[in-house]
Amino acid sequence: MKVFKNYYIILDILIVTVTFGILYFLKYDVILPKGNYLFLFLIHLSYWLLLSYYYKKYSLVLVSEYKLFINSLLLSTLLALFLTISVVALTELMDVSRLFILKMTIIPMVVEFILISLIRSLPQFKLNIFQNDYQKIEEIQYLEARPIWAILGAFMLIGLYFVMIKLKTGEFYLYPWSERILLILFASWIITIPLTKKYSFIKTNNFYYKIGPYIKSGLIMLLIAAMVYFFFRIESLSRFLLFGTIFIYTIIETFSFYIYYISKKYDSELNIDDLLEKNRFSWNIEDFDFDAESAQYQSGKEISIRSIFNQISSLDDKNQIVDFLEQNLKDITINFYSSSILSTITLENIEIIRNNSKNLLINLHKLNDIRRLNQYLITSHLKLIPDGILVGNFLPIETTFNRLRNQMPKLLFTLFYPFHFLFTRVIPKIPKINRLYFLITQGKNRTISKAEMYGRLNFCGFKIENDIIINDKLFFIAKKVKTVSNVANPSYHPIVKLTRVGYNKELIKIHKFRTMHPYSEFLQKDIYEENELDARGKFKNDFRITSWGRIMRKFWIDELPQIYDWIQGRINLVGVRALSEQYFSLYPKELQDLRTRFKPGIIPPFYVDLPEDLNDIFKSEERYLKQKINAPLRTDLKYGLKALINIIFKGARSG
Repeated sequence: MKVFKNYYIILDILIVTVTFGILYFLKYDVILPKGNYLFLFLIHLSYWLLLSYYYKKYSLVLVSEYKLFINSLLLSTLLALFLTISVVALTELMDVSRLFILKMTIIPMVVEFILISLIRSLPQFKLNIFQNDYQKIEEIQYLEARPIWAILGAFMLIGLYFVMIKLKTGEFYLYPWSERILLILFASWIITIPLTKKYSFIKTNNFYYKIGPYIKSGLIMLLIAAMVYFFFRIESLSRFLLFGTIFIYTIIETFSFYIYYISKKYDSELNIDDLLEKNRFSWNIEDFDFDAESAQYQSGKEISIRSIFNQISSLDDKNQIVDFLEQNLKDITINFYSSSILSTITLENIEIIRNNSKNLLINLHKLNDIRRLNQYLITSHLKLIPDGILVGNFLPIETTFNRLRNQMPKLLFTLFYPFHFLFTRVIPKIPKINRLYFLITQGKNRTISKAEMYGRLNFCGFKIENDIIINDKLFFIAKKVKTVSNVANPSYHPIVKLTRVGYNKELIKIHKFRTMHPYSEFLQKDIYEENELDARGKFKNDFRITSWGRIMRKFWIDELPQIYDWIQGRINLVGVRALSEQYFSLYPKELQDLRTRFKPGIIPPFYVDLPEDLNDIFKSEERYLKQKINAPLRTDLKYGLKALINIIFKGARSG
């Protein structure tokens, strides 16, 4: 299936490209497009591929329900047409033939439909057709329409249009040409109402599904307006008034209903009668009969985890959490003297605990909301006795993508996630600029990877004993096993300094683009002790590496900052790879001594011999180093040239 999918993508690109080339040749007697048509081709191909991927066209091609593929093909084609026309209408491509755009979009769709139908009819492909198993994220029920909302929306659109005319002309006046724009605006607005059901009451508590229709409506209005503007050749009309009104109207309408839904939710939370009824309170107040003699202070008596958690009524997934703790805290004596269970993001609530007084400290609040995370962990470290247990939880990056995807409509998620990624994962890593992130968020709802959290715990003197994911939260049990690290500034930025064994076994600092999550370096020893190495001596399934880090390593991008180290004279251009102390310790003593007779290099002999396992790596490096002893310059030139040929032309990678 995966192989056919890759072939289909290549076939798809060829069909679109050949169709465009033939149409261009028939029109201009030239095969290669240029000028506006070259730009048009690139835009069209980009939209075609992105929308095909978005609507899962390449994945649905062998699904048993053929209509799913047909729907995907139709939707991706039509939307590609609309978006291409939108670009044409909003740029200097208005002289492009309307008929040409229709042909270059419709012909590939028809060709693909015929080819895929023929391929699916072949006996060998019928065996590969599988049953579809796509999960529905959420069934949304649209109840009665709210006409008053539609009336308010209409008045909002008309009022905004007159404001835009004022901004354009300097006066409130309905010109003859402005009536045509208003007609397009109103017609496109009316069409979107049944398509998006934005003025119907939605039976869901999911906020994103409530505002999603307004964003979708704005996009559809833009597409319809672009189609009319392009095909009816109404270039005389103001694009500022037409498209600007739709854009601003979408923002205002979405924001207005956002405020409405938030206020409705806030009002429901303030309903004190509902709150009292939910918690079985009564307004009938009676005298409280309390027998002081029957109350016994039993702080020193051993108690169970379950008995404590039974007193907490508002905790979600309580039984799963208790089961996890009971299973892993069997050897811990729990009482009110030596154990503390709280839910806080306030550091003062930890600081008031006496130092070295607790064998168990549990915080039920997610650690994503704690502004100064290291300070919290170090303070918790102070309060625990040696071998004391810290229990916490957080929402890891690893569950963020699916959690957000399940929270909102697909279109809204596609528009929202790139900005979410930029704001929560890129900006916090950039020096100086990250202050803006913490100023806005106050450190709450920060995104933290499993590797970063566990690296921070290790940095602060803890070792992970066990963990479990419960409702997207990762609960961990960590033991106080050592002192807090004395490393002054743990790396957090896009370019990292790494300690490596250099010439004469001196420790040197080299630079690389970050390919691992922050604080990952503090997990090196634990991962080495607990995980097996692969044939090449690398960690199997290393969760510390980011998704983009794997791509950077694959294409050697992460090594580029080492050019600075080469200029500084710390390393050579060609030479054995600079190793961490942990990895260096795996080498035989003789090879360690041989390696450190020379400076490490950016381009290692690995790319010449392409060894399969650790022993082959040893032999490859030993062979290179012995040659270098006799002829340093000639050896480096020979190995450097061969390595570059293997990397560029043969796709050699370090894995």
